[in-house]
Amino acid sequence: DVARMAGGSITPRAQDDAQATYAPPIAADAGAIDWRRPAAEIDRLIRAYTPWPGAFTTFQGMRLKIVSAHATPHFAAADAPGKVVEAERSVGVVTGEGVLWLETVQLAGRKAMPARQLALGQRDLIGAVLPC
Repeated sequence: DVARMAGGSITPRAQDDAQATYAPPIAADAGAIDWRRPAAEIDRLIRAYTPWPGAFTTFQGMRLKIVSAHATPHFAAADAPGKVVEAERSVGVVTGEGVLWLETVQLAGRKAMPARQLALGQRDLIGAVLPC
């Protein structure tokens, strides 16, 4: 407990290497987004895999990296998971539970940009259905 640590009564000891475990390497495709998952889970996936390997989906056959986003898990959306929606100048994707509001995205071969800016340049983004 914290009180014992502050008093110096905890004695350090070496780790027993026989009990240590190793995590497998992270694969490059581990950040693929399944829009059927809950928005909060996808939000955590984005944070976990940033900067590498990055959380991503595809749009028009190109990789679309989601750099930052935030979830509204209880936002009711009637559309199917993967549908790109717009509300109050924000761009979101319907998930299996709630909506994931995209903040910063990066289309293959381009610099990262606000999601709203990408939607203005790619008019067919709003209403598109991203693959699950």
